[in-house]
Amino acid sequence: MRFAARWAGFLRTWSASNPVLKPPTPFFQYLSIALLAFVVSSLLIPLMIRLALRFGVVDKPNQRKVHTAPKPLLGGLAIFIGYSACFALILGMYVAPDHPVRGTFVALYLSSMFLLLVGLIDDIRGLAATTKLVCQICAASVMIYMGVRIRFWLEADWMQYLVTLVWFVVITNAFNLLDNMDGLSGGVASLTAFLYFLLTVFIGEREYGYLLLALTFSIIGFLKYNFYPSKLFMGDTGSLFIGFNLAAFSAMVTYLGYGPASHMPTVTPLVIFAVPLYDTASVIWIRIKEGRSIFQADKYHFSHRLVALGMTHRQAVAVILLLTFAVGLMAVLLPKLSGAQGMLVLSHTVCIFAVIALLERSSSNKMRALGINGAGAAGKEDKGDVENRRPQ
Repeated sequence: MRFAARWAGFLRTWSASNPVLKPPTPFFQYLSIALLAFVVSSLLIPLMIRLALRFGVVDKPNQRKVHTAPKPLLGGLAIFIGYSACFALILGMYVAPDHPVRGTFVALYLSSMFLLLVGLIDDIRGLAATTKLVCQICAASVMIYMGVRIRFWLEADWMQYLVTLVWFVVITNAFNLLDNMDGLSGGVASLTAFLYFLLTVFIGEREYGYLLLALTFSIIGFLKYNFYPSKLFMGDTGSLFIGFNLAAFSAMVTYLGYGPASHMPTVTPLVIFAVPLYDTASVIWIRIKEGRSIFQADKYHFSHRLVALGMTHRQAVAVILLLTFAVGLMAVLLPKLSGAQGMLVLSHTVCIFAVIALLERSSSNKMRALGINGAGAAGKEDKGDVENRRPQ
């Protein structure tokens, strides 16, 4: 990391002193970041598979899981290294030394790396849910100290701190909970990061866009090996790192001041994160309704419920990814829409999930009437199609 930062700094100094060279265009900057992130993360995956198998960092099969062989859990480490290579390039060449976001970027990198290590320990030996929660609160507190706050409609500082802290914890855990089928959490995360990248291009906050693009293509490099049939999982190593970064960027991006005076752009994060939030809220509600701990792993997630409706696992993942992109793409426009236009986008999103919830409820009632356990139904399967991820 230090070598890469020095090398990037040398290149920037050399190019600045060479009158023949012109500063890279934004397109070249974006292209170089995307290629570097994808190449590094994808090339590292085979190494991570070997290391995970050698040192036993695997998800072992048991009576609650379907896969029959240990699955490597170091995919998140490859994502992190790909992102780190881009981080050095971005701070070395594309962000001015005196730019105010540099300190925040470094704090975000170190905080998310801390959670990556927490996730790695959890993947190796297991950690209590409360321990991981405390670590998430500590990491979020660092970002709040650096000035990252959600200020919408909140005048009191303590309210800003509290809402920001809750947001970090909720989004971080939402992606951790979403990691329950091949390609699901990584697919939703890459789409979400890319949608936020489009948003930063749309509103002109290029510095955030650099890191969001790096995160997007680092995940895509991993997804090449994670879609069914997967060769490895990202593990908590990856899901905590990715979720925390997305929570941070969603809190740092500016939503107001780009269009007609309206507070509607402030709902942009809720729309972009609608799918993981729906999954988290619905599965917690089911656990509470059944009198179980909200931390108890099960197969009642949105993806599992789609399988129970008769979809294959591939189809369930495809539906969720399409839903994420379709809903999130509308949110990209919110900062420049009027209040009435923004209300249409929000109403459209609410109606989509209301229809999904009604369909789920109706199908669940019908299956219960037929004596079928909907949550545990296997659903239609592709040839050899099994869900090979531990329940969250």
